[in-house]
Order: sequence, then structure tokens, then C-alpha cells
Amino acid sequence: MTDGTRSYQAGNLGDSAIVQQGEHLSLIVNYYQSVAPQVVDQEMLSAASQQLARLPLETLPGITSLPSGSRMPFAPNSSFVGRASNLRMLAASFKDHEDKDDTHVSIVAVTGLGGIGKTQLATEFVHRYGQYFVGGVFWLSFAEASAIPLEVAECGRPGYLNLRSDFHTLSLDDQIRLVLGAWQSSLPRLLVFDNCEEEELLVRWRPPTGASHVLMTSHRAEWDATLRVKVLPLGELQQADSVRLLRSYAPGLQASDADFAAIIGGPK
Repeated sequence: MTDGTRSYQAGNLGDSAIVQQGEHLSLIVNYYQSVAPQVVDQEMLSAASQQLARLPLETLPGITSLPSGSRMPFAPNSSFVGRASNLRMLAASFKDHEDKDDTHVSIVAVTGLGGIGKTQLATEFVHRYGQYFVGGVFWLSFAEASAIPLEVAECGRPGYLNLRSDFHTLSLDDQIRLVLGAWQSSLPRLLVFDNCEEEELLVRWRPPTGASHVLMTSHRAEWDATLRVKVLPLGELQQADSVRLLRSYAPGLQASDADFAAIIGGPK
């Protein structure tokens, strides 16, 4: 990538990246560099692959419980409306990657203005489609870069990946390595990087190989081509869906659809 201030170059550094900012070079260390992928039972892999192959493209699956060990801080939003085409596009993006048998981890970014509903869409996708990722769903906030290592380590604790009985006694670095080894395995997982705005953070934390899939939400609409990010821009809700949403917040209000449309700025 070259945008006048920054470029990424390949090097002999595993899957790390060299970033050029003006005349200065700096290394972004990919934490997976010294991490061996977790070995997964072949019978489990076969069942997981079959489940992912069932991921529907034409119809929306119902909301259901997530695979055991998932880390998802948000419950389904009972007021969620519309966005069916966006949900199907996300599903198609991940399914298309599987069908191509690409060795790179699939990365899809839902992008758009603040408040337009990116996180809500990702939440809805998780609760509808997470069931097809047998290895689990792992939601991380990327809003504060300094907090990401702790969030990653949390995924390995009992109740989530449950990687080792003595997990809590390990150093933070060792905990992170174990989690990344699981994410880099051949077991399908869905990793959600919410509010990921920096390419450097994506380079550090996305698995370079394995069967994990990454769903990001971001204001950022353009990403370096070498990161292979598929961007899905999110627009405003359709007026009819906006009316439905307003009605859900004021169920006792006696008003016509035209009245609600006027509130949101649509024609009467």
C-alpha cells in the first residue's frame, strides 16, 4: 500500500509487515510468528466442515445459541430490523472463501459512518450464523489497542476455549500464544474485531493461516490490498425499516406510518 505516508512491504519475517512512514521503517510484529497451530481431532474437523457447508445463503437462519466456548458480550437485539440483504452478503462472502479453498484467512469489513449500525449488524450476524462455526465465536473490541492482549487472553480461560487447567497461572504472553494457536488451527471459528480502524492492529492479530474467519466493523473504507480485506459498505436503513424501528420504541403511540416517516425525514 502507498498512500503518501505509509506502505507495506513483504520481507523475510514470516507474516510480519514492514511499514514505511515517510523515510522511516518500522516492524509490526505478527504475534503468530512463533505460534504453532493447535492440533484438532479429525473427526471433529469433519463434523465442523459439514456444519459450515450448511451455512445458508438464500434464507436467514433463526437466532440460536452459539457453539460451546464462544465469547460474545452482546445478546440479540430484539429491536433489530431490516438488513437482510447485508446479512446474506456477509454469509456469501465467508461461504465463497470456503468454496475457493483459499489458504489465507477470510477477512470481511463492515464499514460506514458512526452510528449507522455496523456493530448491530455484526451482532445479528453472530447470533444467526455463529452456529455454523463449530470452533466458536470470539468477539473482541479493538477500540483500545492496549486492551486487546487482555481480551485475547480472556478467550482461553475456562468457560471459553478452556485451553489448560492451569491457564490462569501462565504469563500473559503464554496465554496469548495458546489462544492464537487455537485460532490458527484448522477448526472453523468466527473472530469479530469490533471497531478496528488501524491496519497495524489487523496485521498483529488476524491469523495468517487456518480456518478462522474474521468479521470487522470499521469506519475505514480502504485497506491495503495485501491484507485481502473484503469491504461491505453499510448504508442507511430503508424507510420502511426505520418506521418499524421507531414503532418498536413507541408501541403505544397512535400514529400513522406517514407520521413516523416525517420524523425520520421521509416524504409523507
